[in-house]
Amino acid sequence: VHTGEDGAGVWSLRDAAGKTLAVLWNEADSTSDCGYEALGSVHPEFILSPGCDYLAANGGAARARGVFLYHVTEKGLATISLPELSPKQRAPLDAAGDDLAAEGVDALRWMAPDLLLVHYWADSRVTSDDEPQKHAELWAEVQVDGDTAAIAGIDVKEPPPDDGPHVATAVPTQQSEPLIDPAT
Repeated sequence: VHTGEDGAGVWSLRDAAGKTLAVLWNEADSTSDCGYEALGSVHPEFILSPGCDYLAANGGAARARGVFLYHVTEKGLATISLPELSPKQRAPLDAAGDDLAAEGVDALRWMAPDLLLVHYWADSRVTSDDEPQKHAELWAEVQVDGDTAAIAGIDVKEPPPDDGPHVATAVPTQQSEPLIDPAT
């Protein structure tokens, strides 16, 4: 729920009875009860899971985006750490180089009550008009379970279609072995 004037209102999460569970973002003084951050001109983006058990939020700064994950409980929100990409998983992003103008991750949509599609991206810095900018991106499916999250799959070609639940295929980046162990 957003209440108040644009630019100075309050984003809060309420239960079905209207009780406020948490203040997600107070635009007037840039504060949050649950660690959410928005810097500069970034506008809050909150995505509630289909079962209303989880909340994903896009925040950070315009050129350094971040995803904030929460488990919704009757008492409020519990923070869930977004899993780190392994070196092999983030190889396409590292190909953009070390001198980056912008990088980040954005939550795109819930693909199932506990499966979140996120978009990782990186853009290299350019010093002249003749220099082409390197851009890299990949899509990860994050499986959420209670207060934990794990990467269920990576797709480096294109985002999965928005046609209901989907399970990503592990795509090799440099070697023939899969990015995830099918047994786990």
